[in-house]
Amino acid sequence: MWLTNLSIRRPIVILMVFTAILVIGFRSRSGMPIDLYPKVEIPYVTITTIYPGAGPEEIETLVTKPLEDAVASVNGIKNIVSYSQEGISTVALEFELETNLDTAVSDVRARVDATRRLLPNDAETPVINKIETGAFPVLWLGISSKRPPRELRDLVDNVIKDRIAKLKGVAGVTVTGGDIREIQVNVDKNRLEAYGLSINQISQALAMANLNLPSGRITENSREYAVRAIGEFDNVDDIRHLRLRFGGGGVLTLGQIAEVKDSVAERTETTRLQKQESVGLLIQKQSDANTVQVVDAVKKELDVMKGILPKDIQIGVSLDQSKQVREALADVNTSLWLGAFLAVLIVFLFLHSIRGTFIVAIAIPTSIIATFIPIYFAGFTMNMMVMLGLSLAVGILVDDSIVVLENIYRHLSKGETPAEAAFNGRTEIGLAAITITMVDVVVFVPIAFMGGMVGRFFREFGITVASATLFSLFVSFTLTPMLASRWYRKGEAVEASTGFFAILDKFYHELDTRYRRVLAWALDHSWFVVVSGFTILMALLLGLARKAIIRLVLTKLPVLIAVIAAALLVRFVTRRLRKRPFLDMSHVVALRTPTLVVIGIVLILFFMLPSPRFEFFPRMDQGRVGVTIEMPSNASLAATDAIARQVEDVCSKIPEVESIFTNVGSTQAGIRGGEKGANYAQVMSSLKEKESVFDRLFRVFRGGKRKRIRSDQEIAQELRHKLSGIVGARIIVQTAGTMGRGGSPIDIELTGSDTAELNAVAQQIKSIIANTEGILNADVSWKVGKPEVQATIDRVRAADLGLTVGQIASALRTSIEGSTDTHFRENGREYDIRVRLNEFDRHDLSDVSGVVIGSIDGRPIFLRDVAKLTHTTGPTKIERKNRQRKVSVTADLAPGYAVGNMQRVLKKELEHVHLGDVNLFWGGEVQQMRENFAYMISALMLAVSLVYMLMAALFESLFNPFIIMFSLPMALIGAIGALAITGETLSIVSMIGIIMLMGLVTKNAILLVDYTNTLRARGMERNAAILEAGPTRLRPILMTTLAMIFGMLPTALKLGRGSEFRAPMAIAVIGGLIVSTLLTLVMVPTLYTMFDDLLVGWQTMKLRLLGRLAATPQDDAGSE
Repeated sequence: MWLTNLSIRRPIVILMVFTAILVIGFRSRSGMPIDLYPKVEIPYVTITTIYPGAGPEEIETLVTKPLEDAVASVNGIKNIVSYSQEGISTVALEFELETNLDTAVSDVRARVDATRRLLPNDAETPVINKIETGAFPVLWLGISSKRPPRELRDLVDNVIKDRIAKLKGVAGVTVTGGDIREIQVNVDKNRLEAYGLSINQISQALAMANLNLPSGRITENSREYAVRAIGEFDNVDDIRHLRLRFGGGGVLTLGQIAEVKDSVAERTETTRLQKQESVGLLIQKQSDANTVQVVDAVKKELDVMKGILPKDIQIGVSLDQSKQVREALADVNTSLWLGAFLAVLIVFLFLHSIRGTFIVAIAIPTSIIATFIPIYFAGFTMNMMVMLGLSLAVGILVDDSIVVLENIYRHLSKGETPAEAAFNGRTEIGLAAITITMVDVVVFVPIAFMGGMVGRFFREFGITVASATLFSLFVSFTLTPMLASRWYRKGEAVEASTGFFAILDKFYHELDTRYRRVLAWALDHSWFVVVSGFTILMALLLGLARKAIIRLVLTKLPVLIAVIAAALLVRFVTRRLRKRPFLDMSHVVALRTPTLVVIGIVLILFFMLPSPRFEFFPRMDQGRVGVTIEMPSNASLAATDAIARQVEDVCSKIPEVESIFTNVGSTQAGIRGGEKGANYAQVMSSLKEKESVFDRLFRVFRGGKRKRIRSDQEIAQELRHKLSGIVGARIIVQTAGTMGRGGSPIDIELTGSDTAELNAVAQQIKSIIANTEGILNADVSWKVGKPEVQATIDRVRAADLGLTVGQIASALRTSIEGSTDTHFRENGREYDIRVRLNEFDRHDLSDVSGVVIGSIDGRPIFLRDVAKLTHTTGPTKIERKNRQRKVSVTADLAPGYAVGNMQRVLKKELEHVHLGDVNLFWGGEVQQMRENFAYMISALMLAVSLVYMLMAALFESLFNPFIIMFSLPMALIGAIGALAITGETLSIVSMIGIIMLMGLVTKNAILLVDYTNTLRARGMERNAAILEAGPTRLRPILMTTLAMIFGMLPTALKLGRGSEFRAPMAIAVIGGLIVSTLLTLVMVPTLYTMFDDLLVGWQTMKLRLLGRLAATPQDDAGSE
């Protein structure tokens, strides 16, 4: 090994190399942006179009369908989902993962621009956005004051918003709540009739009188002049004094037939912070910006603005994403260094040498700091997945150095000089050490390049761990032997003779002796050991599926009894024919104690092991609980607000609630866009910081306030109980962990062409789901909206009166909703001028038929003259998927229930529902699990294949790797069992831990088999080699395994906040390591002898066969 030789001979060179690595590593770390999650380009593009005043069905027909038809032919589209609700259309395009999203956005924008002429004139320009994990809101502010809401909204719109929007890293600022200034022209219907005018004429006259129009240029001699017609209104009086002509040539001013006033727009949304009316400010960062830096910059700017803003302006924070980022990274960082300390402590207890421990321990910070170099140049952020990878890799980083140093110790004990021991100890296990490191690396290759959205999410995790592991291998080849050659002395005692460590050494020697005895017994009873081992594994596996197996046995009991009886009969007949006893108990009696132990373990595992639960991602306590309020469809904003205030009062009495942010008029729900309307509201409660184990420990010594003890799920459950007494509204309580998924965990999608059939099936499914244990908030997406008055126009009658459908519809819309075709500009700001009938003429349903929609010969034409009015209802929101109507049945889950298990229960109950022409799909988390678990299984199989190939190359054998591969099912069962025992779910996160295990658990077996082969190559008999290799490698195996376990223990114990996400991975790895190590130490040597016997038998049989074939020609020659 030239690199090890160079390190021992040229220590200064190696010292400078690592100094350079550390300097560059620190520089790379300081240059990495900080964020909560990796930057992942989600293949979604949304098209949002606002069409004020239009109902869901009009939105669907006039806006959504044309947009869907336009973009349907864009390359790479996987699904088209749309939501049409009052005043707004949202079309969400899901693309295939490999699609270039920038190109897709350009294509979508071109198709939408080409379709713009087909959309209604009153519809706003469609807004196209691509969704990125890094581009979501990072700060929610509530701005309150004692001044009027209009003044406050103007201040926020024109001062605060503009200053924040120009900050570096800020992508957008959205303002909600308050009163928006509007110039209102409220036309008197009676005077309109008297003068023979239509409201459309008023609107057109205002638009034509409010223009600044460039008119060209004139060149005079050497000068050029621009010509511009200036005619915009300078003030509200100009609008009021606008002159209008009516039939007969008369002239009147606008003020004579309408009330013109500087007022505010009709409020459709109200926001409050801490039960005080406020203006909401939602700040969104750019996808590649640093969350912490953006939030800090906004807060700094707000501090600066305090000097120029009025003193009564109060700014409160409802959501601060940077706080969560800091806490999550700090907790992972704490788990990392605590794990490192525990791993080093384990090493110290085994080596009982400060120098030796330091040599091993130095691999941890060196490898971690060096890892920042490649991940910095790869463009990674300092996020939770990178830190999680480093924290879980802590125990792995010392593996190589432990194995090398332990071997150096062994050579020192033989009397070699430190330099010789360092070189020989490293080179003796060089290839095996490379292999045990590379098996770790190759299992992370499938993780780093796994397909699906989860593959992209965990890519940074896989590359981080692989990079750190490779650097630890480099440390073990260079720094470890170099330091060992310098810090140890020839003839130095490697074991203590007195004190605590002497007791430990005595314990290790006693452990070696006992293990040797157990191993010798196992080799003598190899078949019993192997059968018992696999029986225990099968019991563990079957115990996880106990309920299904018992149900199957009960349903097939007669068949099972018949099969057992037939087997016993066959055995009885065969034994009688051979004159042997029916039951030969001699072997069982000889092994009665081990047999009883195995039977006891099997029974315990089968009957006492909890069943595992399945879900997509573990639920995190994000410190927020949301209450969604749904009133009857005809409820007013004031009525909804009254219920929201009752909810606020209940929430404010929960001691863990820190702040309350209320939005009346709309709700938030991820890509779906939530609900919008006067009958909806949402009260978001931000909870106090949750107390971690460290906080509890420090509070004992330092004192201070207690933080939140209860979880968000417990607080949500209390709110459900306390809010159940509020009548007149449907109230849904959810945690942010549920809401953050963009919807409910249970999401059954029904598609078809017949809306009535869709609703009928949806209601059947809802009634079944609602009565299932563990289900909360069962709901159907199709809801009856507000009562409607529909005007069906008589085209013939309208034509006779010289009117078109467009003119009639425009007049009706202007009369009731109002027209904002023209604007009033003042000091560079623009405000709507809304023309409509005054409130007295549009406050009753009977007023609709009397709306003036035109005139003929000075006589007014009313709506009732050309249209028939009918009363009906429509939906509040229309959902479509792939250009078909869709109705979703959704539900939340009670604490302790997992979506995977619940889906199996519901699927069985829904088998009896008659669907007719309706198509049923499981969406939401179930769909994501189905898609991404397939990628996980593929990555797992690839990891196993790569590990086998690597070991086959090491051993130059196709059989030896098979022996080691038997440790993989042991690890798999151990991981699933550990998750079941601890109550954790089998999720994407824990599956990543299981893939990690495919590399980790083979390391011990590689050390064992490789050293056995080395001893046999030196001439030692097989069983003697195994009995020598086992105890010799016992200490490094235990040391590396315990170092990995204790390195991951802080993460598994959920010591920090947000650890619910990280813990399942660590628990799976620890469970797999424990079970596989205990079984590997006995089963792998036993399997080694069995496979070796089979190989020898095969070779003997092959030689005999070849000998016979060679002898046959000689016999033939002799006979001749």
